[in-house]
Amino acid sequence: MRHTKLTITIGLLLLFCLCPLSVLAKSMTAKVVLFPLDVTGAGKYSVLKDALGNMVASRLAADPGITMMENSLSVEQQKQFVAEFPRKSEKIFASLDADHIGAGAVVAIGQQIFLQMAFYVENSTSPILIEVEAEGEEQILGAVDLLLERVDEKVFGQKKEKTDAFLPLADRGGVEAFQTEHPDRKYKEEIISGAGVFTGAEGTNIAKNTILRRTSSLPYGIISLTVEDGDGDGSKEIFVASENGIRVYKYEGGLLREESRYKLRPAMSVHAMNMADIDGDGKQEIYLSATANRSFSSSILNWSVMSGFTEIKSNIRWAIRPLEIPGVGMVVAGQRLGATQETFLEPGLYSLSLDGDKVDEIERLSLPATFNLFDFVFADLDGDGYKEKVAVTSSLDLAVYGADNSLLWVSDGKKDYGGSLTYLGSRWRVKDGQPEGYFTIDDENYYDLQYIPSRLIADDVNGDGKDDIITASNILSTYKVFSNLRSFKGGNIVCLGWNEGAMAMSELWQTDVLDGYIADVDFNSSGEGLDGFMKEGEVVDGNSVQLVVGQVPSTGFTDVFLSTSEKAKLVVYQFNIVEELSGSDSAK
Repeated sequence: MRHTKLTITIGLLLLFCLCPLSVLAKSMTAKVVLFPLDVTGAGKYSVLKDALGNMVASRLAADPGITMMENSLSVEQQKQFVAEFPRKSEKIFASLDADHIGAGAVVAIGQQIFLQMAFYVENSTSPILIEVEAEGEEQILGAVDLLLERVDEKVFGQKKEKTDAFLPLADRGGVEAFQTEHPDRKYKEEIISGAGVFTGAEGTNIAKNTILRRTSSLPYGIISLTVEDGDGDGSKEIFVASENGIRVYKYEGGLLREESRYKLRPAMSVHAMNMADIDGDGKQEIYLSATANRSFSSSILNWSVMSGFTEIKSNIRWAIRPLEIPGVGMVVAGQRLGATQETFLEPGLYSLSLDGDKVDEIERLSLPATFNLFDFVFADLDGDGYKEKVAVTSSLDLAVYGADNSLLWVSDGKKDYGGSLTYLGSRWRVKDGQPEGYFTIDDENYYDLQYIPSRLIADDVNGDGKDDIITASNILSTYKVFSNLRSFKGGNIVCLGWNEGAMAMSELWQTDVLDGYIADVDFNSSGEGLDGFMKEGEVVDGNSVQLVVGQVPSTGFTDVFLSTSEKAKLVVYQFNIVEELSGSDSAK
C-alpha cells in the first residue's frame, strides 16, 4: 500500500508539471539554472527526486518571463559553488549564462517532509532560502504549490494566486495547516501533553500523562545555553549565547520573556558558555569561552537582575571551562590555541590561576591525550565512588575511559553523538597572513576544523546511585563524507546508563526528533524547575524533571557554514521518571 501511494504521488507530480500557477509580468526576465534535488536525507521519499525536480523546473519554465538554462556543472562543481558563494560566483554565472541558480533538498523526519530551496542570485551576497513542510505524501502536491508561490514572491518579486484547476486536487485543510513555514510557528508558545519522551531499550518508565513540552522562539539564534540561578536569589534563569551576545530569559505565566542582554565586542565569537560558583560567593559566574580574530578572547562575567552583566575578567588568551576534578574540586580548566592554522588547539589541558591580571598554569590535567577541553565529562557510571570519563570522539562516537585513562567502551557508530556546527578557527585558507576568503572541497585534505561537541551532562537521572549521561544525538545528512562540511536533518536528546553486565552504555530514554539540530542542552533533576514555566491552571508535579533544549531549525544549504541561525527555538520538556524497569516492562 505504501509503495502504491508513492507511485500515485509521483504520477500526480508528473501530471502537474504541465500546470502553471499563473504567468509572470512580461517586464520580468530571468535565466535560471536548477541543480538536481539533494535527497540524502529524504529516506523513502528519495524516489520523488526526479518527479519533484521536474515539477519545479517545468512550472518555472511555463512562465514567459523565465528561461531555463542547461546545468553543465558536475556534482563536485555544484558543491563547490554552494560552498564558495559568493566567492568566484561571477565565473559560474557567466559559464552557465544564468542570473539565478537554484538548489533544493528533500528531508524526511518521520512523517514530516521538508522541501527546501536556496536561490543564488547574480551579484548578491547570500542565497534566498525557502522551506515548506508536508505531513505525509498526501500533502506533497500542496507543499510544492506553496513552495513555488514563495519562490515567485521572494525570488522573482511576483505575487501569484493559485488557479482553480489546482485547488480541488489538494486537501485544502492540509494546505492551510502549513501556510507558515512550520505549523507550530503560528504560536510563539506551544504545549504538548502526553508525548515527546520515549523509553529506551533498557527501560526507564516515563509516566506519560505527566509529559509536557513547551516551545518558544529565540529570534537571535543560539550557540550555547545553561540554566542556573545567576544571582543567588533562588530563582533559575536561562542564559543563551548567540553570535551577537548573551541574553537572559525567564518564564512568566508560561511565556518566555527576555530579562537582560549583554552585547559582545566586535569580531568576538563564542563557542561555549558555562556557569559555576568557583569563588564561593553564592553567585554563579559566567565562563564565556570565545575567540577574536585568530586568538582566544575569553571572559568571566557576573549577572544579577538588578545590575545586569558585570565583567570580572576579559581577553583571556585561553579556551576556558569550569570543571570539577575528582579529588581536587572545582577549577577553571583551559587549553591554548595551536601554533598553526592546521592545529587550532594545542594538546594538553591545564588548571588555571586567574588571580589579578595574569593567567598562570597550575598543573596539567591527567587526561587522555586526545581530549580537548569541551569533549568530555567526569561521571561515576557504576556507582563505585570513582569517576570515569565520558567523551565525544571526532567521529561522533561516545567513548568511556577508566580512572587510569584506559578505553573501556566506544559506541558502534550506528548513532552519532554530540554533533554540532560550532567550530574553532577559520574555514578560509590564509595567505601572507590574510584569509583568502573562500573554502574549496580540496581543503578537506588541508586541515580538520575543530568542532565543539554539544554538551555532555552527568546526572543520576533515575535515582539508582549511578551517573547517567545526557547528550544530543544529531543526525548527519548532507556532505556526510566530508569531515569539514556538516549538515543535520534532525536531532534529539538521549539519556544513556552504564550496563554493568554488558560493560557498555545502554539507552534509557530519548526525546522526539526535532528538525535541524540540537545546539545545546541542560537538565534539572532537582524538582525545583523553572519559575513561571507553568501557565495558570497547569499542575506541577514536584517529582518531575526538566530538560531544556536549544534547537536550530534547518536552514537548508547554509547549515554547513553557519554555527547559529537567525532564528532558533527553546524546547522545554517536563516529565516524571517513575522507576527503572527491565526492557520487557518498559513503557512504550
